[in-house]
Amino acid sequence: MIRIDLRRKKAKNHKGKYSINAMERLQLEMKKIVNCKAWPAGPGEYEVKEKKSSFQLYMGKHSCSCRKWDMSGIPCRHALTVIIDKKLNPKNYISSWYLTSRWRNEYSAYIDAVRGCNFWRKSGETELLLPPKPEGRKRIPKRIKERNESPQKKKSKGKEKELKLSRKKRIIHCGICGGEGHNTRKCQFFGPAPYRRPNKVKESATVGSSSQPTQSQVID
Repeated sequence: MIRIDLRRKKAKNHKGKYSINAMERLQLEMKKIVNCKAWPAGPGEYEVKEKKSSFQLYMGKHSCSCRKWDMSGIPCRHALTVIIDKKLNPKNYISSWYLTSRWRNEYSAYIDAVRGCNFWRKSGETELLLPPKPEGRKRIPKRIKERNESPQKKKSKGKEKELKLSRKKRIIHCGICGGEGHNTRKCQFFGPAPYRRPNKVKESATVGSSSQPTQSQVID
């Protein structure tokens, strides 16, 4: 309600033909026509080059291939280049939706003032009460243990109580050098990981292999 009243007063005191926002955006585009140059192509059609890019401009349709003029209704820098070269007034090419008269008409409606709740008519029905607040702290659910975890159990007064696994005696190994007491982040070894022989060597037995000694065994 207060915001609409402030904007209505602002629109009423404005003396320009177009709104303040439209004129600010037009001045911002005027500063960017330094790098633009236009060439006539056909009736009402121009090619505007900005640095290494080229744009198609149709003055009669109020359209440019950059899509800025089409979407906002305010001439873009490419259109302003042609307008300034022809010594025309840029304000004549702004959309009529930005007129100050339409701005004032938009905020002509207002919100009526409302009386306080002490003036409301009583219905005679029972008053609705808020639900009671829960007492105490909110219960935090326990963490779901993983499959490989096996918690210890401690007996206290005839009841078994689970304890968390301790990580104090656990020895970590490095995945690069295989050393103890550090991981891959703190490893000082640089380069590819060296070959490490597995702890358990599986006996390789080929199916259908002969029991006769090989030639190297005979020579030995």
